[in-house]
Amino acid sequence: MIVLFVWEISTLFSEELFDVSGSEWYAKYIQYAIDNHLLEVSGNHFFPHKNITRYEVVSILKKLIHNT
Repeated sequence: MIVLFVWEISTLFSEELFDVSGSEWYAKYIQYAIDNHLLEVSGNHFFPHKNITRYEVVSILKKLIHNT
């Protein structure tokens, strides 16, 4: 069985985060994740250099699978 996911990723970055610039290559992906409640933001900080845990990866995958 092959499962294919297609997500519409905007090129705009509208969040006002202190630690992510809109010019960063990953900004549009963070925007998508925030808009779709895949990642949490603490105040105006995303902490892009923080390691992600296994729990967070599983939580993101679960949300992606159940929201498609």
